Amino acid sequence: MKQRLLACCLAALIACSISAMTVYAEETASAVETAVTTTSAETAAFAVGSKTFADFEEAMAAVKNGGTITLLADTAADITLPKGSKVTIEGGSSASVDADTDDRHTLSGSITVETGAVLTLKNTLVTAVSETSGTLNASGCTFLGEKDSDVIITIDAGGSLTAENCRFDGIARDYIVANNNSSASLTDCTFSGSTQSQIAAKESNVTLSKCTFMGSSDASVCLLENSRLSASHCSFTGENTAARIAATGAAEILVDYGNFIRSTVALQDVPDNIQTTNCEKVTVQNCTFSNTPTSDHLRTDGCDTVTISKNTFYDAKDQQLYVTGGQTVTASGNTLTGSRTS
Repeated sequence: MKQRLLACCLAALIACSISAMTVYAEETASAVETAVTTTSAETAAFAVGSKTFADFEEAMAAVKNGGTITLLADTAADITLPKGSKVTIEGGSSASVDADTDDRHTLSGSITVETGAVLTLKNTLVTAVSETSGTLNASGCTFLGEKDSDVIITIDAGGSLTAENCRFDGIARDYIVANNNSSASLTDCTFSGSTQSQIAAKESNVTLSKCTFMGSSDASVCLLENSRLSASHCSFTGENTAARIAATGAAEILVDYGNFIRSTVALQDVPDNIQTTNCEKVTVQNCTFSNTPTSDHLRTDGCDTVTISKNTFYDAKDQQLYVTGGQTVTASGNTLTGSRTS
């Protein structure tokens, strides 16, 4: 009887000890979890759902392929997206540029999108220098050039850039450079500044729709060696020290419904609006060239096929149209006004 009573007491004591240890362990784990969450929230730069992270690598490890990483603060990071990855980085709730409503965070550092990877930037202020041989998409972003030696976005080796409702501003050597069978497609984008070309392409394709170019220290769009340009409903304002659209050796140039406007301030050496040399095919149609002190509105030299139709040319400093080099030229439905109509 005594042995049975002793066994029961011992069992009860062990049960109480285990219960106490379990409660202590749970309280300790809860305290640790709370402490970690609080600490990470204070230093967090990125979020994936309800989870927050200080480093981009941690966020990448947590996000599902095709998921979204949210910027929680202005952040400097060197970001690399490897082949097969697909991620969206979102910096704010809207693309507003109003100081009172702009809640976008800034992403600085560098961005590399490798072949086979897809990065989408949404509502973000971007000072990072980007290189892509994969796919880079941007919507509602402002790209700010901070150094006059930087190329803001370099597209290479078959990579692509698609941008919509974005601004390119600040100081930079070039905003977009496309090489080696790459492509850039931009819609409703605005460009101002740059120390060289705002967009430069070599052996690549550029598609522009409803974009505004507000002047630069060189050409707004520069095309070389087998590049192709399709520009529709774009406006070219401000002043350039080179032609607004300059092409040498390009495969095809199409400018449709363009609006070329210059200020009334006469420069010492005013460049042309469109200048093409040794290109295969040039088509300019439905465009308006304003009455300003430009050298030539449209100048083509040595191009194989030139089609000029349904454009309105106002007075120019030199010629409104200058075509030379034994090209096949078709001109129809154009309106030339002013003192110079050659």
